[in-house]
Amino acid sequence: MKFILPIFVLVLFAAPQLVHGQQSEMTKEEKVAAKEEKKALKAKANYEKAKESLTKNEEKLAKMKEKLEESRAKFDVDNTAGKLSPNDVAKATKKIQKQEKSIEKIEKDIEKLKEEIAEYEEEGGS
Repeated sequence: MKFILPIFVLVLFAAPQLVHGQQSEMTKEEKVAAKEEKKALKAKANYEKAKESLTKNEEKLAKMKEKLEESRAKFDVDNTAGKLSPNDVAKATKKIQKQEKSIEKIEKDIEKLKEEIAEYEEEGGS
């Protein structure tokens, strides 16, 4: 047991490459090229992710608009028939406004994604 520690210290000093790992043999130009390639791959991945998000958001927007129209139609039918109390009218109006706000948010997200995609395509991505 007493000999393990001195042997370990001796190995550390005798073979420093084991402790410090391998030294990089890449030149500065190779490092820059590797870094640029990594950056390009990341940008490409972000571009693909933005395109996927755009299609998902567009589908989601279409569904939300459809639900909003259904809510408005149901509200109009019930309201003109006199089936709704003032409290029900307030609830339905609040629900419709909430749906409209969600639609506006998704439209803003879609616009932002379109700008990101256009910016990437300007840079010569895809």
